[in-house]
Amino acid sequence: MRTPTFSKPFLLLLSGILFLAWQPVVAQEEAPAEEAPAEETPAAEEETTKDTLTQGQAAVIIARRLGLTTETSGASTQARAMQLLSARGVNPTGGWDADAVLLPGDLARLLVQALGLESELSEAQIAGTDNSPYVDLLIEKYGVDVEDIVSANTLNAKGNAGRFHQIGLVNSSDPLLTADVPTGNNASDIPVSQADLEQTLKAIANENSGGQGNVTPSAP
Repeated sequence: MRTPTFSKPFLLLLSGILFLAWQPVVAQEEAPAEEAPAEETPAAEEETTKDTLTQGQAAVIIARRLGLTTETSGASTQARAMQLLSARGVNPTGGWDADAVLLPGDLARLLVQALGLESELSEAQIAGTDNSPYVDLLIEKYGVDVEDIVSANTLNAKGNAGRFHQIGLVNSSDPLLTADVPTGNNASDIPVSQADLEQTLKAIANENSGGQGNVTPSAP
């Protein structure tokens, strides 16, 4: 059988066609794989900041309500507010600590002193570290229970689970707030927020004025 022969130009043309047909395949095989677009990382949820007051911050608010200062912020303002309050016999147990968290008993003691009611307590109660007599005195005089206000506001803080979890309060039916919360704390251990303080001052003022408006507490 005779073997077919091809002319040189034909072979060159055939080679060119095959080369062109092969090029895309090689390019596809050798081309580096495109990196898959990075998945968008969801923005980290903002850490819930517990809206609590320090003693220094509370001192500024109370001093302002007493008309001792008109300033509202700053470390120097806190120091000045604590100094002014101390001069009027308004001090938390153990003295002022600007960075210490304010607790309901501390607040009750400060308000009783600011209202000039401490003389109604015994010397032993005044000298002691137990703030319960101060809490009870506010209830007796104004029907205002600081611990109830603070705990009620905490239980109702649906959008502030971080605060709720940190204090360890578990007396709530809300599963978002009670999940994995340690037990053992009570109302006296709940940090006071600015809203708690303002509500307490308002309740005392309204009770003192028969509900006719605000009355600014005044030191003796």
